[in-house]
Amino acid sequence: MNIVGLLQESFGKVKSHPVMLVPILAATVLIALFSLILVGTLVPQFGPMNSETVITAEEAVGAAGAAFGRVIAVMVFGSIVGLLGHGMTVLMADDAIQGREVRLNTAWQQVRGRIVPLVITSVVVGALVSVGMVLLVLPGIVIAFFLMFSFVALMVRELAPLTALGNSFRTVKSNFAATFVFFLVMIALGVLVGVVNFVIGLIPVLGALLGVIISSAYASFLSVFVVSVYRGLTDGAVPPAPEV
Repeated sequence: MNIVGLLQESFGKVKSHPVMLVPILAATVLIALFSLILVGTLVPQFGPMNSETVITAEEAVGAAGAAFGRVIAVMVFGSIVGLLGHGMTVLMADDAIQGREVRLNTAWQQVRGRIVPLVITSVVVGALVSVGMVLLVLPGIVIAFFLMFSFVALMVRELAPLTALGNSFRTVKSNFAATFVFFLVMIALGVLVGVVNFVIGLIPVLGALLGVIISSAYASFLSVFVVSVYRGLTDGAVPPAPEV
């Protein structure tokens, strides 16, 4: 598989259709605002108390329960919004790769009908990878490797959740050498973006904003990259031997 060629192709698709950057960036902003509004209101309850402040055990338990509930709400909201953003990006990437018109409205209409399968697939993959990580980390990495095309198969092929997982497993197994190189490239790109964000994060205020933009852009680009590789593998356009 020509990794360099696919990287260039994916970058070209994003450059030609910058609207693909919108869903994940919008999802990130919505999640941040929701977290700020909901969880940010807890700050005064856990701030320094003066010597005259008295809190009962019942009030402490109530405050802790409210804090936990709000954190859970943010996690659920973030998961759903994040899945919608990711699903839209995958659909838009496939439209771009297939030469179809890339539109936000079209992707939104399509992803709304797939939200339940998206959630089911996310829960199953997340649970499997988490269990694998508990078992000395390596099994989790292996599971993530074999299931990395699950979401793309779910959205692009419109498969059922478990069928999409099986499709991803078979795709990776049938093209092990090529997908292994691709997996390593994804990890390398992730490390590179992490280093860049760390350096930029040293800039007060502006660094955090730039970090959000860079991370969102990277996530969008990665979605396009994954769809390009998946399409190449499943459409029979990728030779068996990897080529870097």
